[in-house]
Amino acid sequence: MTILLANKMRNALRPSEGPYYLVPFPEGWEVMAFPDEHYGGIGHIDAWKQYVVPQIQSRYGIQFNPMEKIQADESPYAFPRGRVGATMPNVQMQGEEPGHWYIYYGSDTPKSVGEDTLLRKVASAFGLNGYAARDMVHLKHAGHETMKQDESKLFSSLIQKKRNEKQKVASIKDFKINENPLPMTEEEEKRSIIIRNAHS
Repeated sequence: MTILLANKMRNALRPSEGPYYLVPFPEGWEVMAFPDEHYGGIGHIDAWKQYVVPQIQSRYGIQFNPMEKIQADESPYAFPRGRVGATMPNVQMQGEEPGHWYIYYGSDTPKSVGEDTLLRKVASAFGLNGYAARDMVHLKHAGHETMKQDESKLFSSLIQKKRNEKQKVASIKDFKINENPLPMTEEEEKRSIIIRNAHS
């Protein structure tokens, strides 16, 4: 599993809060991170529409039509997601340590990824490696970050539909059409011979 970083994140990361998505690309699951420092406090819905959906189209080599794009844009709970947040150094919150970082997530991380890997990758994407090394980054369940099964099924079926359409187009392009799929009439056969002779 890798971390997808936009061009604006090429510089060294400083610790930052912000949302993220765990996205199933053809090559495997990737964390798409949107640190507030680089994305100006973008929310999940805008991150989904502006970055995740276009990346899905690009990486799968598909293109949604306008109606499909509306369906895609309206499915921001289709994949596992979460948000990174920090607690105030001198303020005690219930169940949270002061001055620590928390990855609020829906407890729906795929088994093939695992929670340890999720924590490590998200911490790295948000510049929290130093905190993670000191056990100051934690996963914490947040119900509002849980995937919605209806959106997940809709979006998955949309991707599959577009991939099937793409395969059909490719197979049609590769298919060699018989020059004479139907028997020719006697008149058509004479013209065909004349045309072939003219080109020989």
